[in-house]
Amino acid sequence: MLAILTQLEPAIDAGVLATLVAAVAPSTRSLVQLERQLGGTGACLAGGQAGGRLLFELASALVAVGARRVRVPTCATCGQQRQLRYRQPAGMVCARCQPSVAQRRCPEQRHGRPGNRGSCPACRRARADQAVLEALTATAGAGAVDVDVLAGLVARAAPRVREREQLAGWLATHPDALTCGVSAGPLALVRLLWDLHAAGVTGIVRARCVQCGTARRQLTTLAPGGRLCTACVLRNHPEPCSRCGSTAAVGARDPEGRAVCPRCRRRDPATFQPCHQCGTLGPVAARGQHGQPLGVCCYTTPARACGGCGQIRPITATTSQGPRCQACYQRPARPCGICGELDLIVRRARDDSPDVCRRCYRLPLARCLVCGRLRHCVRVAQGTPYCATHMPFTPKACAGCGQVGRVAGNLPDGPRCQRCFERARSRRGVCAGCGQTRRLFGPDPGRCATCSGITWQLRCGACGIEDRLYADGQCARCVLGARLDALLIGPAPSPQVAAQMAAVRQLLGTAHRPRSILRWLQTSPATTVLAELAAGRLELSHAALDALPPARWVTHLRALLVAAGALPARDELVIGFAAWLDGLLATITIAADRWLLSMFARTRLQAHLAAQQHRPRRGLLGSVDAAHAAVRAGAAWLGWLHDQRGHTLATCTQDDLDTWLCGPQTAFAVRRFIRWAQRQDLCPPLEFPTRATIDPTQAADADRRAAIVQRLLHQPGISTADRVAGLLVTVYGQHLSRLVALRSSDLARHGDLVCLSRGAHQLELPEPLGTWTWSLRTTPGRTSVPPPPGADGWLFPGGLPGRPLRPASLGNRLRRYSITARAARNDALTEVAAAVAPVTLACLLDMRLGTANAWAEASSGSWSRYLDDLLDDEDDTDHAGEDSR
Repeated sequence: MLAILTQLEPAIDAGVLATLVAAVAPSTRSLVQLERQLGGTGACLAGGQAGGRLLFELASALVAVGARRVRVPTCATCGQQRQLRYRQPAGMVCARCQPSVAQRRCPEQRHGRPGNRGSCPACRRARADQAVLEALTATAGAGAVDVDVLAGLVARAAPRVREREQLAGWLATHPDALTCGVSAGPLALVRLLWDLHAAGVTGIVRARCVQCGTARRQLTTLAPGGRLCTACVLRNHPEPCSRCGSTAAVGARDPEGRAVCPRCRRRDPATFQPCHQCGTLGPVAARGQHGQPLGVCCYTTPARACGGCGQIRPITATTSQGPRCQACYQRPARPCGICGELDLIVRRARDDSPDVCRRCYRLPLARCLVCGRLRHCVRVAQGTPYCATHMPFTPKACAGCGQVGRVAGNLPDGPRCQRCFERARSRRGVCAGCGQTRRLFGPDPGRCATCSGITWQLRCGACGIEDRLYADGQCARCVLGARLDALLIGPAPSPQVAAQMAAVRQLLGTAHRPRSILRWLQTSPATTVLAELAAGRLELSHAALDALPPARWVTHLRALLVAAGALPARDELVIGFAAWLDGLLATITIAADRWLLSMFARTRLQAHLAAQQHRPRRGLLGSVDAAHAAVRAGAAWLGWLHDQRGHTLATCTQDDLDTWLCGPQTAFAVRRFIRWAQRQDLCPPLEFPTRATIDPTQAADADRRAAIVQRLLHQPGISTADRVAGLLVTVYGQHLSRLVALRSSDLARHGDLVCLSRGAHQLELPEPLGTWTWSLRTTPGRTSVPPPPGADGWLFPGGLPGRPLRPASLGNRLRRYSITARAARNDALTEVAAAVAPVTLACLLDMRLGTANAWAEASSGSWSRYLDDLLDDEDDTDHAGEDSR
């Protein structure tokens, strides 16, 4: 026999086969029977042929140890893998599919149909089905449902003949059993009412617990007037908890048989199980499709269509009006037993205490075991009170960074702190052992689970990649694709809208960080606007978005639609200036002043901004800020003339202007408004004092500047964008407004040399600055939404899709490395201007020649006297040689 099995499955060890045969056929008689059933070749095992109990058990055992050529016999009727003992015309069948003797000898001529004399189970079931279906069709809501659907629900609620007969008898004597909600009937009626309600049948009232009045599916205990739910049964028989001492319902019992309350049972480490996704040992929050435990660390509420807003979001509660998400659900308020006001209850009433609202609830007072102070503490009932500051924890060494501290989670390769835990759960890359793209463990470069000897592997159920799962056994990218399809892809009012929404879905689906987009879809009001745009209830245009209340999410949504190509691009800075101007003019009460400011802003400032929209290598943000300052200064100047001096713009004097300029430094911004008014003959001639010029600051300490450069070059943990920006400011003196305006097209590679376009010339970037700058073309920015394929992206992208980083934001990031943009730029220009000619400086750094000359004079004197200084140096050298002789 072993030779037959070895020939059939050569990959299985002979010792394992001998052990399986001994377990299946322990006696000599059973061994002989098994050998006869196998025959000489064992073809019955390979073909999955039925042959008896021994052959079935042997085939099942071989499949369990990894046999590939063996097939377990299946029933010819139900197709399930069971022991086959009976032979039918269709083949061998199991005991469940073998007809009973009473059915084969039924005296009823119309066997299997509603009759009066048939006593077999089929006839009894048919009579009961007829009675139950007649009672159901008499109900208004169930009468509109297909009879076959109702028959399936009845068969599911009462699978046995006796249960179905009890159900038919109860419905016959209680015509209102389907609409009264009484739970005094059989259990089959309780299950049928739940199945009818789940199928959407109207007019059905589910059975309620006779004590608490809650509609529940599990009503197993009979009581006077109906049935009790499990919670009420346990509540009616409270016992003192053996751990905390409180009298409560029994949640479990310890090995000695003593009662344990549900609260202590949830906190018992003996009940903890490792999470199926991350491996963290803790309480079980839910279980997967196949019963795998899922902890609170990785559990996410399943997303469904909310009955309030209609969006696909995680459901917080299921109310009588339907499911509700967190934004739409409001927990019902009850009167507080302490203050008497309606509020959310955080502690339910007990035997000795009433309901406590969130404003009245306080942790119990106790003396902390660590600090000894009388404070509100936790774990008071256990006899070990701790305040919030000294709550104990077991410090462990993190397997990622090595620091000893609080453990946030446990991975197969060891405990992790909070930062390393979040990073390791999403770490994927090329394995250093096998070269496959998988989930990595251990220090860099990292190895996959197979190469590291770890059996913990998680794969997405949709795409099959190893990654941190998000919900329903799928990774974040697959969940994002499904939710975007449900939100944006569907019936559209026109093909143009469908194409535009498809472009938005493509852009969001390729996000660098899908979890960020999922969180945005769950929390941002823009999700509702996207749904209305996809359904055609809101026009997809800039005007429709302008009609919405001004908010940051509206700006982000507009930038997203423009980046996807669903909306045409427009200069938001100029449009925003016009909207800001309208709001400012509405606050000015004097009509003449309002007219003056409107004419100045629209004819002078707005026209200037429109002409500078397409200015190369420089953003428009600085000009817009200057325009805002000019309008605010003009409004303040006009108001000050009326209130403090009793003059108007036409009657103001030089003394008024001199007094005004003695104020804060921002007062000088009124110069643009007054110069415009003078050109329009709206203001008398006024003279502005010449502002003192600020000479370039001298270069800082060379050691300090060298330390900053060394830090940017070699210190780990600095982002590539900050390294490049810091070096371009510190070494080359670049302005922040020009750095944020750099695009991918401004870089060019000539062999191994990377060049940065600055005006008509190209600046050669040495290594490693050239490699870092070239990598910015493909490095994801702050926003999760990538630029469209083929787009000329920004080297320093901002938080809004398709927008660059603001100069002020880049300056704040550089201050973390002790770099002040203006001072560092002055130091770099002072040093460079002292080493090269002004013409070379102007060409390399895209600077005006006059500005370059000013820097040269401030750093090392005028280059126009270069030849005279050179001759003077030669004369000094000759005289020094003669003196030495």
